[in-house]
Amino acid sequence: MAVRHKRVGHTSFVTIDRPWAHNVVDARMADELDVAFREFDADPGADALVLTGARGIFCAGADLDWRFVPSGKPTVAAVEGWALGGGFELALWCDERVAGASARFSFVERRMERGQSGRRLAALVGHGRALDLLLTGRVVGAAEALEIGLVGRVVADGRALEVATQLACRRSALASVVRW
Repeated sequence: MAVRHKRVGHTSFVTIDRPWAHNVVDARMADELDVAFREFDADPGADALVLTGARGIFCAGADLDWRFVPSGKPTVAAVEGWALGGGFELALWCDERVAGASARFSFVERRMERGQSGRRLAALVGHGRALDLLLTGRVVGAAEALEIGLVGRVVADGRALEVATQLACRRSALASVVRW
């Protein structure tokens, strides 16, 4: 399996692990991700989710067009390295994003202006910036991503998972007081 899913305490972790293909999502992985997200959403003991990629790459794209059911629980993306195309969409699917200092975001292979990802991106960075990113495929580094509101935190390379886990644990603690 190229998608690992585990729960530690009240936090679920979903890891994309297909390093030979830079964690590009194919049809089988999309199905595995869908199962992992649904299991998280249905698990009453899981209050937050951290989505990450193995071996320093978040997700360098997707081989197909896929959609996941949004969760009603908090989700945090730990982005190290590239988040391209479908990988960028996965990061946008999450409520919060933590990026390593050398993280890069782009819709390089997918120039689009509509759809759920476009709406989520526009809500985060504004309509004009979203169009710029969607229509040009311009690459956005971590510092600019923080400046425009695409990510909430930029941390030293190799620390995104640690910080995303801390955020998820805080959300988990809140969930015991306030149900999302």
